[in-house]
Amino acid sequence: MTTEQLKEITDKLRSGSELEDTISALKKTRIVDLPKVEDIKKELDPAQHKVFDTTYRKDKKVKADDGETADGGVKVVTVSGAKKEIAMKIEPVTRIALAYQEIIVNRAAAFLFGFPVDYQTESEDAKEEEVLKAVQRIIHDNKMEYFDLDMAKELLSFTEVAEMWFPVETDKEHEIYGFKTKFKLKCISFKPSKDEELYPTFDEYGDLVAFSRAYSRKVGDKSVKYFETHTAEFFYRFENTDGWKASDTYPKPNPIGKIPIVFGNKLAKDWDKVQNIIESDEDLRSNFSDTNKYHSAPTMFIKGKITGFAKKGESGKLIQGDANTEAAYLEWKAASESVKLEHSMNREDIFSLTQTPDISFNNIKDIGNLGLGAQKMLFMDAHLKVKDNMLVFGPYLQRRINIIKAYIAMFNTSMQDACDKVIIKPVVTPYILGDDKETADILSVAVNSGFMSKKSAVSNFDWVQDADKEFAQIQAEERAAQIIDNFPPAE
Repeated sequence: MTTEQLKEITDKLRSGSELEDTISALKKTRIVDLPKVEDIKKELDPAQHKVFDTTYRKDKKVKADDGETADGGVKVVTVSGAKKEIAMKIEPVTRIALAYQEIIVNRAAAFLFGFPVDYQTESEDAKEEEVLKAVQRIIHDNKMEYFDLDMAKELLSFTEVAEMWFPVETDKEHEIYGFKTKFKLKCISFKPSKDEELYPTFDEYGDLVAFSRAYSRKVGDKSVKYFETHTAEFFYRFENTDGWKASDTYPKPNPIGKIPIVFGNKLAKDWDKVQNIIESDEDLRSNFSDTNKYHSAPTMFIKGKITGFAKKGESGKLIQGDANTEAAYLEWKAASESVKLEHSMNREDIFSLTQTPDISFNNIKDIGNLGLGAQKMLFMDAHLKVKDNMLVFGPYLQRRINIIKAYIAMFNTSMQDACDKVIIKPVVTPYILGDDKETADILSVAVNSGFMSKKSAVSNFDWVQDADKEFAQIQAEERAAQIIDNFPPAE
């Protein structure tokens, strides 16, 4: 959208004229189609998988025996000496759904945000370090460690997600951000899975110039439609009961001059490329279970004439026949191995094509204790996937930081210059199991070899909660030990 087109739309939003056409125009600014939410929900919910669709996987019609109810609700009864038509009944087939989609998404999100995002700066300017501490406190207060996991699952499943930051005025001043202010910064999510439609609007240079959201809420007995639009100047909200109109107290000015929305999207669901394999494997498992039910009990094939059966309860049971009678159990030989091989191939393809490590108990129980180096090799594919996903989450997290800095500058105008200058980088560390001994050995070698300072080593060890405090304590203990060495106590 060009600057002129955006101005024309925002002018109409402010005046409240031609709202139907204006909202429609904003909706058309989407570059790609909206996510197919209902289809995605079905793929994520095993109970709604294709294998349960009776028009796709049909139940079987089999012959009804005496005493059973046939089609139409008629009970089958054989009349002695009378001819009758063969009565049929519906027999449900086995339906086995496999929740691969959820596993793929959950593990991808865990490798991305299993460790909390670390926000760092290389600046040594005191004011800029104060900005970093304020950002970190805001991140902590909004529980972003858990928020990020949730947002990652949403984006990897429904292909897009957004979050909005907004200030809330408190009753009295506080200093939890390192300065006095009456505001706290909060964050909420916008999710397609919650039936929220997201409409980002970009200009000809790829910059976000407007962001809109369409959703419905229950108000009394009525379902009311809402449409919100954020620009750098204003926040608009419209509601539709008998036609579109501006909500009370709207539009509201945007205090930071920056759209307070972070938007992220992907082109495909995380399991898209293996959906057909998952469906095939569900059919395979269901068919195998059906066949197993038919063949799990021994079936005997008899050729020739039977002259007698063993009595009920008799041990060493025999079937009696004449000289030409042959009897043998039907055996299911190669089929089960073939099914097992195909299922194994499907499972391997599903995990490998989505770069998802197969870390089920049976798969890793014989591996033993792995050091960090071995784990990095084992999870290399998953870590490469994290790098690939950072093409989306890197800019996403960076925009979050920029919005938070803008609000900090609004809360405390004396920090405006520091907020503009400081570069805060989000650091995402792919998840890996810790090995404290190996980490301690590596850090010790790095310090003793002159590659790392003691303070940096202390900062990189997970046991340490406050690196500055810990390092100060180490220095104090070293000074005390040095004094004792130089001036040993008299014996």
